[in-house]
Amino acid sequence: MLVKELMKQHPEYCNLETRVPDLLYIFKKYNFKEVVIVDSDHHPIGMVNKEAVSDKVLHDIPHPFDVKAKSLMSNIMATVKKETSAKECFEIMQRNHLNVIPVTSEQGECIGVVEKEDITDEMLQ
Repeated sequence: MLVKELMKQHPEYCNLETRVPDLLYIFKKYNFKEVVIVDSDHHPIGMVNKEAVSDKVLHDIPHPFDVKAKSLMSNIMATVKKETSAKECFEIMQRNHLNVIPVTSEQGECIGVVEKEDITDEMLQ
């Protein structure tokens, strides 16, 4: 099985300037655990996870809704192409301690994501 068969195409992305209320909206509306942060060319540059928003922002900062994604994101450690095998994708995710990995085009643009649970569900079938 290939990544292109498992990936969520065209998920909601954010940029460095996306504020906490918008992140919270995306997490809730799409039931996401992590959101990909892209640059102006749509290349993935970081990830923001739900826990980072709720833990760091809502409890520790006086004006949490002014906080932007760039202060909450972790850098992208790895990406995969849509022709990558599910097994190789899983191994890359394991090595890099990722639950979500961006899928990129040949030009490096983010075209989707794969969640680890989607791969493990498929492997168990």
